[in-house]
Amino acid sequence: MNITTLNVMNLPFTIMIDDPTDAHVYLGAVEDIHRILVEGDRLFSPFRSDSLVSRLHRGDASVWCNEEFSEVYMRALLARRETDGLFDPYFRGIYDPTGLTKGWIVEHAFREVLRPLLSSGEIADAAINAGGDVIVSARDGASGWTIGIENPFDTNAYTAAMKLDGGAMATSGTSKRGEHVMRQHTDIVQASVIADSLVDADVWATALLAARLSDVAGLIKSYSLTAFLVTGNSRQLFYSQGSPAATCSRPRRSERSDPSGIPPTMKENVK
Repeated sequence: MNITTLNVMNLPFTIMIDDPTDAHVYLGAVEDIHRILVEGDRLFSPFRSDSLVSRLHRGDASVWCNEEFSEVYMRALLARRETDGLFDPYFRGIYDPTGLTKGWIVEHAFREVLRPLLSSGEIADAAINAGGDVIVSARDGASGWTIGIENPFDTNAYTAAMKLDGGAMATSGTSKRGEHVMRQHTDIVQASVIADSLVDADVWATALLAARLSDVAGLIKSYSLTAFLVTGNSRQLFYSQGSPAATCSRPRRSERSDPSGIPPTMKENVK
């Protein structure tokens, strides 16, 4: 496994590529992904004065000529509608798509750089862990990726493991960044969502973290979500394709490679 971590947007982006045909393929992929991440930050960061988001704040209507900006804006508004406002790009009173753009940029990088290499057979498996948001792909017949989910009450341990052959998972919680999501209800302390799209996983992880516990089952059922939730009283709730499920994988002591938890192929950090 070839692993490189890039630091962009003040976040670590870990790129994992298995069995590249040669070193040039791997290094070229890393370079192309880095370029896309940097460009995405330049376009969408609300903390940069030259970004399209900052230009919109200043009333610059020319930003709508940028197709990527318009696409992200429409996806953000759709996310607000689907989640009944639990995810809101206007949570600060001005447009701030930060909760969506990281996933969109990483998804774009995976699609543009890694998918073609997977299709051509130049690499066998690939994953990007973007500061806690994970997108993966595995070849047919491969064992897939195992992703450990941190215990929000003990961040040196892992509370569950998810197996993914492809798709994405995002986790949103309060253990690392405190109450960073605008919400009226604090029933849920951590939400992990699996979806085909990293953007969808990220949006719904944020929305479920903000939701009232009594509303969660209805939201998950309506949108056929696969989710793992931890409540304030340490209760764990697992849903598969919109329905309650008995459990997801738990770490077995014999599998542990370190005292902190499971030895997953990749560990999911909480953002």
